Amino acid sequence: MDALLRRFSGLAGLPRLDFGVRATPVEPLDVAGLPVFVKRDDRVGGNKVRCLEFLLAPPPRRVLTVSSLSAHHAYATAARCRELGVPCACILVRRGRPGPALDALLETGARVVRARGGAGAVLAAARL
Repeated sequence: MDALLRRFSGLAGLPRLDFGVRATPVEPLDVAGLPVFVKRDDRVGGNKVRCLEFLLAPPPRRVLTVSSLSAHHAYATAARCRELGVPCACILVRRGRPGPALDALLETGARVVRARGGAGAVLAAARL
């Protein structure tokens, strides 16, 4: 975060939460005898959470977010909202394949609504 604030000094005056997330973890993995380093985006670190430190400060009364079915964005948002005790609803547009991020999202307790395309997401948001 320090590098971000040095680069964009205007951010220093904005309200910000500190979720304690720094760089996205990178772990070594042995693949058929070759050392490979894997960036663990499933741990939801890095820019997603750094943005939420600003977007959720001060904590809102509730949050509505839109994401694709396979993206980590909805999970990252719902997990931070849970930490803050803020109700969160996630509209998932049916793009991509369901994966671990969807399973993790469902465990956050956020309300999850699936939609077809952008128009479906707009309708779902209006209903919520």
